[in-house]
Amino acid sequence: MRFYKISLLSVLLVFGVHTLVAQVGGSARSQRGYGAGQGGSGISYEAEKPNAAERAQENANLYAEELEIDAFKKEVLKNYLKDYYVEKFDVAYSTTLTSIEKQTQLDIAKVKFEKQMAPVFLEETVSQILAFEDIGAAKIKKEKKKRKKKKNKGKA
Repeated sequence: MRFYKISLLSVLLVFGVHTLVAQVGGSARSQRGYGAGQGGSGISYEAEKPNAAERAQENANLYAEELEIDAFKKEVLKNYLKDYYVEKFDVAYSTTLTSIEKQTQLDIAKVKFEKQMAPVFLEETVSQILAFEDIGAAKIKKEKKKRKKKKNKGKA
């Protein structure tokens, strides 16, 4: 019976010390800016690359609607956007390039994208598409909603 009590007490003591160390170590870790699941585990957490084809489809539809582009040119634009996004995402999510190298390659990809569009679209349309790319699709959608809301207010 005495052995049982000593064993139980030692197990509880070890468990308690382990819990205390874990709590102290955990609070010290959180104070150093580590998040849950991070630390010295050796696991790398990388952001997932967006799907270039989906992004190209969404943006081609949006740009075609905004710029009143016909169906054929919209498909051409979608293919150019897909190629551009594949290159852009590969560079942006590269772990081997420095930020200066990334920016240089992104600029090169943008110039290539602009040159691809030049024979198909008017210069004004190309500059608008590039401006949309710089602004981002989310802002364009917000502006579109604002215009629609304003238009509906005027009718009421």
